[in-house]
Amino acid sequence: MLVEFTNDTMIHPKETAIFGSDDGKGNLIEMKDQEVYKDDVFGLQTMDKLGLIEMRFIVGDHLQFTDADVTDIFVPFLINGV
Repeated sequence: MLVEFTNDTMIHPKETAIFGSDDGKGNLIEMKDQEVYKDDVFGLQTMDKLGLIEMRFIVGDHLQFTDADVTDIFVPFLINGV
């Protein structure tokens, strides 16, 4: 599971949490457009194509999840996986 905090002020760009990056000019490069994804360097593309990557978006700043987020998002994922 990849989790992006929608108002993250700790990491830039916040999309790095879901394997996005910045091209140095302020333009976002999405996960599927990254060389590490295209070349399947560590199996990211393989996992994605097999449906093994779940992306979650939590409203809040860096790691500012709630007890409800733990109960509703993290625990079910840990118990059931993708």
